[in-house]
Amino acid sequence: MGIRSRLSPVFELVPVVRPIGTPERHTLSGTHRSLRVRVPLTSLPTAVSRSTDADGIASLARLAIRRDAGKGERGHSGRVASLSRAVAAQMGHVDPETAYLVGLLHDVGKTLLPWDPATISRRLTSAETSVVRSHSELGARAAEQAGASREVIQGILFHHERLDGTGYPGGFRGRAVPALSRIVAVVDVYDALANARSYKVAWPIGRVHAYIRWQSGNSLSSQVVASVLDVTDSGLIQTSQEHS
Repeated sequence: MGIRSRLSPVFELVPVVRPIGTPERHTLSGTHRSLRVRVPLTSLPTAVSRSTDADGIASLARLAIRRDAGKGERGHSGRVASLSRAVAAQMGHVDPETAYLVGLLHDVGKTLLPWDPATISRRLTSAETSVVRSHSELGARAAEQAGASREVIQGILFHHERLDGTGYPGGFRGRAVPALSRIVAVVDVYDALANARSYKVAWPIGRVHAYIRWQSGNSLSSQVVASVLDVTDSGLIQTSQEHS
């Protein structure tokens, strides 16, 4: 099944549920057009210049960077991008700059939701969770429309897949999960646990390490987990928002 056929028409589905008191978010078309001319391409990884439409990808990167500046998940995508690049460089079979770009854009679909999940401090309802889970498909569709490579589109689309089949949107298992998505999946979990969110405090780093070791070889790639632990133990990559 091709990448296009995997991208369901989620634009028509996600606005149905909006928590009380949350403002309506911008749409892809309006925001995407307004940001295209204001993005400095020189500030983005070389993977952008290799894209079919560098301006389009830069527009999405600008959305991700702007969301990173918010209080809810401050600096998350930037840290995921940097750690993904370092892990890819160490492992050797994924282009580090492409890993950086996917890390930066992995949550860009959240900017296209009708409300920002990072601002909600309570447990989401099942309907709200379904809306939030559409962000990987929204982000992949936006990247496709912006002219991203197939590798980048797949990296975004499948970053919540898990090796044991418990992930989404496809419930893929094992090697059916692309290598790039396996990297971002571990890094995303690591950073989300190591940093505070509106609904949780930051975990002690020892607890974070224990958790991803526990999931190593089950839901998360054991090779990627080993690399993430090695890179983060080196102290060369910022893994906390304390100094963001």
